[in-house]
Amino acid sequence: MISLFPFDNIREPQKHFMETVYKAISEKKHCIVSAPTGVGKTAAALVPAVKHLLEKKVKRIIFLTTRHTQHRIAIETISRINEKNNISLKIGDIIGKRWMCSQPNADKMRSSDFFEFCKSLRKSDRCEFYMNTRKNSGFTNNAKMVVSQLEKTFSNVERIREFSSELRLCPYEIAIEIIRGADVIICDYQYIFNAGIKAGFLKKSGISLSESVIIVDEAHNLPKRLRDILSARVTTRIIKRSILQAKRYKENEVIPHLVKVQDAMNFLSHNIENEKKVKKQDFLNLLWESQDDYDNVVSEMSDAGERVSEQSRNSYLSSVARFLEFWPKEDAGFVRYIKNEPDNTTLFYNCLDPGLLMGEVISETNSFVLMSATLFPLEMYRDILGFKRDNCYLESYKSPFPEKNRLIQVIPRTTSTFRERNEQQYKSIAKICSDIIASCKGNIALFFPSYAFRNNVLQFIQTEKEILAENKALSREEKDELLKRFKALSNKGAVLLAAASGSFSEGIDLPGDYLKGVVIVGLPLEKPDTEIIELIDYYEKKFGKGRLYGYVYPAMIRSIQAAGRCIRSEKDTGIIVFLDERYVWPLYKKCFPEDWNIEIQPRDYAERIKSFFTSLNKKRLPKNS
Repeated sequence: MISLFPFDNIREPQKHFMETVYKAISEKKHCIVSAPTGVGKTAAALVPAVKHLLEKKVKRIIFLTTRHTQHRIAIETISRINEKNNISLKIGDIIGKRWMCSQPNADKMRSSDFFEFCKSLRKSDRCEFYMNTRKNSGFTNNAKMVVSQLEKTFSNVERIREFSSELRLCPYEIAIEIIRGADVIICDYQYIFNAGIKAGFLKKSGISLSESVIIVDEAHNLPKRLRDILSARVTTRIIKRSILQAKRYKENEVIPHLVKVQDAMNFLSHNIENEKKVKKQDFLNLLWESQDDYDNVVSEMSDAGERVSEQSRNSYLSSVARFLEFWPKEDAGFVRYIKNEPDNTTLFYNCLDPGLLMGEVISETNSFVLMSATLFPLEMYRDILGFKRDNCYLESYKSPFPEKNRLIQVIPRTTSTFRERNEQQYKSIAKICSDIIASCKGNIALFFPSYAFRNNVLQFIQTEKEILAENKALSREEKDELLKRFKALSNKGAVLLAAASGSFSEGIDLPGDYLKGVVIVGLPLEKPDTEIIELIDYYEKKFGKGRLYGYVYPAMIRSIQAAGRCIRSEKDTGIIVFLDERYVWPLYKKCFPEDWNIEIQPRDYAERIKSFFTSLNKKRLPKNS
């Protein structure tokens, strides 16, 4: 197996990682691996899976990732394995269908609307890209030619889109056809876990999960992604838009049903300040008399939504129909509640238990390999995802990067706890942040528990460095521009302000001098609302660890994930600061990686940071000849 390894040097943790994965696949078991940046997770997971593929013990390797950059890394790794060993494993690469679509502004649509939009265009022969690709259930000559060309090389999604667009072909259909003959498939979580997408994907691509190894990258995101797939919501704002849409497109027969749903939501939300739990039957009793009536209305609304999709890119009717389909489903592992906001009310049917969905896929699959830098504690992920204790290996590894390259501090002088959020606290936090910014030579990122908390602190921060602020309303292009600007300022230094729960806390790589410091301001605990309280209660009943699994550990994972933006290679240097008194409490302190040499610095934090950077600069000075 070592001979397959695509790089010259193999680290000891990688060797052990590969042995564990190989053993798990051999025994048709699973493994969950926590390995920090630098261990080389991608190669360590792929090599033993490829070994089994070559031994014909499995037929496919499916590499799941949420990050487009990771697609490229996985493709490069397989390419190196092929080149080094003179073999010819074939790769199929695919991302979400709407991100591949050549229809104008398809990527701007909501996923549910795009699904209906795409279906409608194909059904009515109005998509030239699809029609140019498929005819009479078969591929056109142009499509066959493009597939043949792309199969000769390792084609990522960008190349598939480029080739397909030149000939006005459907990139998604081309990618699926390539996957049919591929040994290694790189794709998003949705293709395996979303039942509505999974069935068609497996059928079209000819994949059998029982003969496949599934590698899940960034697996700390998996529980939330699975919950989201099984959850649904509807708002009074969407209902109002649905009524207007029904009038516009002459779907008048569903308007009384929509009004009834709106009235039911208004009744349930009457006299509540914020939110409250709702029983399944409380909502149903306000709608239609029998289950048959309910089912007929949902079917009627769904059909109307499809007809609207033929004329509009946004089908609000389909959104309402989807929610009504979800509402009568099971109670165990779910929470139903209603929430009031200014001018809008939301009714939720949200999943608490990701194991409900994961368990189904585990039972169908030969082996799972879950990996991330922040799978802590491993036992929690095993439990909540539904792996059996005797059928799942748990492994964790230390960082291979030199400890001398990083300074990790906890400054226990302030707190972000809800009851102590006041102007004086914000000023104290801002003072410490300002000191750290001044002491850090270069770019620095500050991560806050929320955007609102950040704004309260921001007004008191004093710095000569340019401040760049992320917010959740930014488009992907705007985020890219913000990061581009941040990198461009690395010589003189800039300050990036973001939320610990936002996309910048884990979806960005800023190696070398692009980022010299990270400050985690406060503890990013979820607001203890109805859903979080229910989640804690559910995990307490199921595992006896409700507060840990539902509240404490997720917050610490967010903190550590954000801290991981600094020090991305063995040559990187920088500081990581945790700013909250609770980080020294045993409950939270035990969550830090064992190999982190953390300094508790209540007062001399700024001087220590200055001396750290000074010592680094001295080491870089050339010796006298």
